Amino acid sequence: MTLCRHSQETARIALSNKAVDKEALNKMANEAIELWSNKKFDQAEPLFRQTLPYVDDNHWSSTDYLGYFASNQSALGKIDEATVLLKRSLQSALATDSEESITVTVARLCLADHLLLQGEIDSALTTIQPSLDIDCEGKRPLVLLFARIQFEKGNSDAVELAAREVLQLKPDGKFKTLEDVLERIRNWR
Repeated sequence: MTLCRHSQETARIALSNKAVDKEALNKMANEAIELWSNKKFDQAEPLFRQTLPYVDDNHWSSTDYLGYFASNQSALGKIDEATVLLKRSLQSALATDSEESITVTVARLCLADHLLLQGEIDSALTTIQPSLDIDCEGKRPLVLLFARIQFEKGNSDAVELAAREVLQLKPDGKFKTLEDVLERIRNWR
């Protein structure tokens, strides 16, 4: 399963004010992320678990860290846990940033993509809808995901409208024609 891959810029986790060795926990968090990035999911899991109780959801870097852990658990087939972590990641993003921010957009995108893969089509749509309704950073992948959701629902008119919108949003050369976008929507994974 492919989840959104968060950037590795955030190598330190925000720790709550519990009496802990923050340097040791940050080192453990960094190691977990490094193992995750090298696809050593079984080795990363215990490190993520040890640091999780100390993650401060009201700190901007927690959104990424929770996303890493969710991706790790998803790769291990622990889908329900990944869902919980992605929901927590989105809540962290909403607590620390504006709805229009790229942080919130990516958190919504990751959770919605995950839900779509689990067959939770309506939940995926509900997750991205707030960002679709506003002018936010990183809107193009959201519109592409919206198109895929509409494809899953069998709504071909909405798929084409969304695909046309994808072409108009910040072109990057990846999609040159409407058929390029539609092909991506049809072959999501």
